[in-house]
Amino acid sequence: MKIIGIILINIASVFTGLTYLFKLKEKCSVSSELITMADLMCAELSFSASSTEKIISRLAAEPSLSHLYFLKEIDFENISIKTPLDSSDNEQINLLFKELGKSDVESTVALINSFRESMQLSNKKYEEYYRSHYKLCIAFGVLGGLAVTVILV
Repeated sequence: MKIIGIILINIASVFTGLTYLFKLKEKCSVSSELITMADLMCAELSFSASSTEKIISRLAAEPSLSHLYFLKEIDFENISIKTPLDSSDNEQINLLFKELGKSDVESTVALINSFRESMQLSNKKYEEYYRSHYKLCIAFGVLGGLAVTVILV
């Protein structure tokens, strides 16, 4: 019975490390998809004068933006978007969607381009953090479980 408990503690510790690793990877995916979203928005705005609601509904149907769940449920009256990203990045996303359609096309494209540049910096930060910490997450999972095993035995 004790051995089963130790094995379960090891498995739980490994899954804890992997869960944190998946959360880091999700931040990388969401920030990358936000960059793609900004590119698609600029393309839509430069080729057509569609309303922002139509553009957002087209983006919500885009399969390459699968991690951006908020596109399907966005409420333009009360914009409060939450993603796995840091709070400063979430504020930028909210600001972008609040300002969409409130000015001419050139100003909106400039706003989207500045948002894209900001997300590129954030994406680079998330990718670097993931690359530097993924081994630590795995090591935490394995070695944390082994440390508990040694303490219990």
